[in-house]
Amino acid sequence: SGLLSEHKPSYWGMASIVIDIPSLFQSAGVSEQTDGLSLALRGKDSQGAQGALIFGDETLFQRSPVVQSIVLPNGSWQIAAIPISGWGSDLTPIWLLRTSGWLLALLIGALIAALVETRATNLELALQDPLTGLPNRRLLEDRMQQLLEHHKRNKTGFGVLTIDLDGFKAVNDLYGHRTGDKLLQIAAFRMQSSIRATDTVCRSGGDEFIILVDDVHSRSDLEKAQHQVINKLTGNALVEHRTIQLQASSGIAFYPEDGETLDSLLKASDRKMYSNKRGGQVFDIESANQRN
Repeated sequence: SGLLSEHKPSYWGMASIVIDIPSLFQSAGVSEQTDGLSLALRGKDSQGAQGALIFGDETLFQRSPVVQSIVLPNGSWQIAAIPISGWGSDLTPIWLLRTSGWLLALLIGALIAALVETRATNLELALQDPLTGLPNRRLLEDRMQQLLEHHKRNKTGFGVLTIDLDGFKAVNDLYGHRTGDKLLQIAAFRMQSSIRATDTVCRSGGDEFIILVDDVHSRSDLEKAQHQVINKLTGNALVEHRTIQLQASSGIAFYPEDGETLDSLLKASDRKMYSNKRGGQVFDIESANQRN
């Protein structure tokens, strides 16, 4: 099922954020006409006065507006404001400047909130398997390292349970990846519902899963957890009007008896799993609707 490398800080990717500017301004309560003011914003791509219009009427910048710059990390924007009724009204430039400053603060606050929320969402997605919603390999590696350090300090034990869905390739070959994906989702749900809140089930790739079983005092305790997961996981699964018999092979490793590093524990659980594998076809179609 593949091994995870030792936990080392390293570059592993990048994330990008796309923001719908009109929706952002709308959520901040800022529009082309706000509180008696006509507003316009320019400086696309942080190019300030030379940048393209972001929102509002571009001619506003030629009508003697109050203009305020918004300093950004790689440039600036410019926001312009004039009274809707014109400069002949009772509004003064000082009052107008204060109001535009308030609107500017509101705008920047909304932008920061959107960036923080989007960053949190991207971070969650980077640590999550998009198909099953389970932690992915990277998050598993982090949690396993935390468990290893904790149990080393406290001289206690934890377990690693490796699971491989038997005959899964046959399902993809016979019925397509859509059916295979739904079967993986069912398997993930069953495993997640069979463990404690302190345990972690991860999809490590393909049809392979790893479960970290925290705070087990003996190999016997780990074997009980293994049997509970397998009993919950295996059995008939209804997928797109077909009944598929879901079976799996598994192996366990107990810290510290089977290893004291991430790799040694994963190797030990892999060896157990492959030795427990049984040959033959294990995905059987039992319903009348066997073909599309």
